Amino acid sequence: LAERFEGVSGRLARTEVQLVAEDSSLNEKLHELRRALADSECRWTQADALLRQRFDGLSGELTAVDERHGSRTAEAVTRIEALGGRISSAVQELSNEDATMKAKLEATIG
Repeated sequence: LAERFEGVSGRLARTEVQLVAEDSSLNEKLHELRRALADSECRWTQADALLRQRFDGLSGELTAVDERHGSRTAEAVTRIEALGGRISSAVQELSNEDATMKAKLEATIG
């Protein structure tokens, strides 16, 4: 019985040594994974900040472009309206001249 006990005791001691070694290895791997996760989170945070900064910059640029084009669009509308007024006046003048010519022709023919 004592020999059996010593054999079992020896196996238990070896198993304990293996378990301690595996536990140490697992703890080391867990530590490495936590460090990698922290590094990854740091990189994602930096990338997020950079993307937000670029988005804000682009948003500002788009706003400036929109403001420039908005004033240009208003100028173009004003010019088109003025041109429309001139065209309308020219059409009216041609219509008046046409009526005058028509009256003259009718008077001459008539």
